[in-house]
Amino acid sequence: MPAEEHYVVIGAFAKHNNAIRWTDDANRKNFSAQYAMNQARQLYYVYILRTEDKRKAFSFMMKIRVETSYKDAWVFSGKLGVETEEAVVSEELPVVEEKIPVKNNKVLIIGAGGSARAIAYEAILQGAMVTILNRNPAKAQIIAEELDCHFGYLDEIKKYYDKGYDILINCTPDELPFDPCYIRENTTLMDIKSVPKWTKVLL
Repeated sequence: MPAEEHYVVIGAFAKHNNAIRWTDDANRKNFSAQYAMNQARQLYYVYILRTEDKRKAFSFMMKIRVETSYKDAWVFSGKLGVETEEAVVSEELPVVEEKIPVKNNKVLIIGAGGSARAIAYEAILQGAMVTILNRNPAKAQIIAEELDCHFGYLDEIKKYYDKGYDILINCTPDELPFDPCYIRENTTLMDIKSVPKWTKVLL
């Protein structure tokens, strides 16, 4: 049985041209970047390290997060570029829990980092209508264009409160990045932070 491979990924893209541009940009920064398709998720993963040494992969990922602009780098463990049932995403790539029915629901995602991108993709894959809000709307726009969903400015959250949404997911490091008065009743709430167990968004 072949050894499991681990990739340090710096971007995931639905559009081929975006993957090419991200790869070229990383190579201009003196990385040996490549990209390959994750068949299970139908996304092009741009990666800067491929190794069978899991410890080496996670060590390199942490170094990249600290020392470069790729603050949302993560480790993918499995196979890229080939069909496989064994390919799995490591815990560094949070996804929408399958327990939450999102099909045909309006999902509001706060934040525009790697976790937000991954969760948005999963939600869209499950049939959700996704909007990404961020303090810097340009970052949200990048993800929205990749995944063909909506985006906006976090300060405009009242507009989305008035329109209505079914699921709200906080993907920022802030415990409460917006006024809690804009949390709708009977809304499913999620927060990617596990500590504390009950963040201010969930209370």
